[in-house]
Amino acid sequence: MGTLGCSVASIPLLIVGYNKMHKSVDVFNQECSQRTNRVYGYWSVNASKYGVGLAFNF
Repeated sequence: MGTLGCSVASIPLLIVGYNKMHKSVDVFNQECSQRTNRVYGYWSVNASKYGVGLAFNF
């Protein structure tokens, strides 16, 4: 009876564990897809009384 009781008691734990695992994978994938939309740097042209310059901002 002890083995059967442990087996039955572990079923909800397995279900909760699998649900949490899938949720964490979804959160990780969402973060990865958002990172690709970031701009890491951009070029700009600056003009002042001393002349014109090209700058890379990051």
